[in-house]
Amino acid sequence: MPIFKDEVVVIKSINYSEADKILTVIGRDYGKFPLLAKGIRKIDSKNRGNMQTLSVSGISFYRNKGMGVLTESKNILSPDYSGSNIHGIERVLFLLNNFIEEGGECGDLYDKLLFVIKSGCKNDDVNKFRLIFLKKMGLLSYDICNNCGSEEGVGYIDLKSFELFCKECYFKGLFDVKELDYLSSAFTESLDKYVFRVLG
Repeated sequence: MPIFKDEVVVIKSINYSEADKILTVIGRDYGKFPLLAKGIRKIDSKNRGNMQTLSVSGISFYRNKGMGVLTESKNILSPDYSGSNIHGIERVLFLLNNFIEEGGECGDLYDKLLFVIKSGCKNDDVNKFRLIFLKKMGLLSYDICNNCGSEEGVGYIDLKSFELFCKECYFKGLFDVKELDYLSSAFTESLDKYVFRVLG
C-alpha cells in the first residue's frame, strides 16, 4: 500500500470512536481531504499534540476506501491560542470548511493561510485573507466596475453589497479601497454579512 506525504493544516476534528478522530485537513499538495487518526485520543498517542485545530504538521498517510489514514506526524507549527483572536479563528475555519469542496486545492492560498495562522489570526490579517479567498473562489470580483463594466479606475467599494465601482460611477457612500480600515468593526461586520449571503 503506497504511503503519501504532505504538509497539512487541521481545520476540523470529530470524535469517531473511543480512541479515534476523523480530521479534515488542507494539504499543500493534496488539497482538502478527510483523515482518520487512529488512537489519537489516547493520552500516549504520538500524534495527539501534532494534530490540533489550525496546527500545521508534516504527515504520512495511506488511503483506505477513499479516506486518508494517518500513520505519522511531525509538528511544524502549533498556534498559541492564548493570544489569538478566537473570532478571527472561527471566521477562517468557517471559510475553509464551507467553501472548499473535498478534493479541492488551495494553491497559493495555502501560504496565505499559514501567514494568518502565524499572525495569531489578527483581525486585519483575517479580513485580508477572507477577501483574497473569496476572490480566488470566484465569489468576489475586484476587477470590473459593477455599474458600467469598465476595468479602468476601479477602486471604490460599497460595503453593503461589496460591489466595486470605477471613478466615473462613484457615488456618495462608497469607500476608497486603498483607504479601507481592515481592523474596523464596521468592515468586519459588513464582510461577515457578505460571506453569509454568498453561502446562501
